[in-house]
Amino acid sequence: VEVRVNSNGARLIAMQAIISWDAAHLESTTCTQGPDWVLEWYCTLKDPINKAKISAISLDSVASGSALRVATVNLVATSLTVVSGISGSIVVMTRRSGSTDINDSPSAVFAGASSI
Repeated sequence: VEVRVNSNGARLIAMQAIISWDAAHLESTTCTQGPDWVLEWYCTLKDPINKAKISAISLDSVASGSALRVATVNLVATSLTVVSGISGSIVVMTRRSGSTDINDSPSAVFAGASSI
């Protein structure tokens, strides 16, 4: 599951996202840093078992774009007969336009919601 964010024309300074899935049918194996974010980055898996918590932060960031790849969460199916959903939310995102910081409130992930 590739995690992407839209900085909406500004520089991405910080973000935190939570990706969720049904632990009865999917299990996380790894979480890797995306190629569009090379600065301070953290990912926590299996705390709780059905979530990945991803954080990225840097005041020096110049990352900007409509689909910045900040992380990839690898999931494996533990059940072959069930359709299982994958969802997420952006807990917080801070973007910088010129010298102004823009803090976005929590929002659901829409483009990336999926199922397998």
